[in-house]
Amino acid sequence: NSPTLPIVITNIASQTSGTTHVVKSVGTCGAGTQYLQMSTNLLTNVWQDVTGQVKPAPFPPPIVNTWTRSGAAETNVFYRVVEK
Repeated sequence: NSPTLPIVITNIASQTSGTTHVVKSVGTCGAGTQYLQMSTNLLTNVWQDVTGQVKPAPFPPPIVNTWTRSGAAETNVFYRVVEK
């Protein structure tokens, strides 16, 4: 009787330069819009939407959304993609 939540699999997260981060995610066959979120401390479970990083659902796998965040200044940052 547990609720079913959409799961988004992140294929890759990489740093292409000191301030550019790239995240790729696969959608769940058009179930919703994806939002890139970031956190600098996983112990607090506080996630912030990355401004301007909202994408409509991608085509079914293996098609992916590619997220590029330029100008990142954090020394430790974690990304996740949520689908609503």
